[in-house]
Amino acid sequence: MKKSVKDTGRSSNFELLRLLAMLGIVVAHIVQHGVLGVELQGDIVSKQSVYLNILMYLGWFGNWIFFMLAGYFLVKKEFKFERLKKIVKETWFYSVLGFVLVFVLSFIGITQHWGYVFPFNFSEILKAVFPVITVKYWFITTYIILICLAPVINSIIKKISRNRLKCGLIIVSSVYFILQIILFNLKSDVSLDSFGYILPATIAYSVAGYVGLYQPKIKFKNIITLSVFWIAITLFVVWQNYYSNNNWTLLYGFAASYITFIAAILIFLFFRNLNFKNKTINYLAGSTFAVYLIHANPYILHGLWQPFDNVYKFGVGGG
Repeated sequence: MKKSVKDTGRSSNFELLRLLAMLGIVVAHIVQHGVLGVELQGDIVSKQSVYLNILMYLGWFGNWIFFMLAGYFLVKKEFKFERLKKIVKETWFYSVLGFVLVFVLSFIGITQHWGYVFPFNFSEILKAVFPVITVKYWFITTYIILICLAPVINSIIKKISRNRLKCGLIIVSSVYFILQIILFNLKSDVSLDSFGYILPATIAYSVAGYVGLYQPKIKFKNIITLSVFWIAITLFVVWQNYYSNNNWTLLYGFAASYITFIAAILIFLFFRNLNFKNKTINYLAGSTFAVYLIHANPYILHGLWQPFDNVYKFGVGGG
């Protein structure tokens, strides 16, 4: 009887969404660190680069989903220090593990094959031991700050009327993305994301918090119709940038794109309407956090992504 109660708390539809979000982040990192690297930031308009840039956007899709999952499930819950403690402990473990592992590999000469010189100094030791404070993983630091702000955000969401909250979220998110476009086109040094993407994370958390609190009924056919419409808009943006040689002003101009944000909302709503249980999915979803901490470790990634870099240079890249 107790087991059935526990299973009820872990709907596999959300766990599957969690897995897909992490898959998107991993694919984006393969493209960013292993396939294109710094070349991705340049004036790239080949068809191959169009596809790779789209794959890059899977990363921000994954980030949006994780922020939304937090808002959806935490909006009705009280703050628990144990939840925060667990995240910090796991982050510390994999940070130190990655540092020690690569130090040993560097000592015996293996990292030389990566073209990587291990930065063994006091500053790097501090970063390894205090990964959250030193923002070793930007996403983890942002996520932890978001969890700490959750009680305040939840209180605001609950106090504001439903209609005002909905209008406020639309206005704030629209202003955020419009300003992002303007700042990018002006090539301004000012960034709305200077504080670790707290603002977009809060927006995503609040949108999902609204859904979790009021549970708006949205039919599958409406979600699918909106999704098809949004896919058409996305394809138009891709076409417009590719054929106008526009330096990715709309498609790649800013990381937290409105394209992935709206797509994440639609997919989140789609999975919310599903309801099924699967032990395998739930088990695999429990490892997503560890997967992120391992594959995004700044020391490990130099060797982890090298095979993909070689694939691009001698295979995919054709050069």
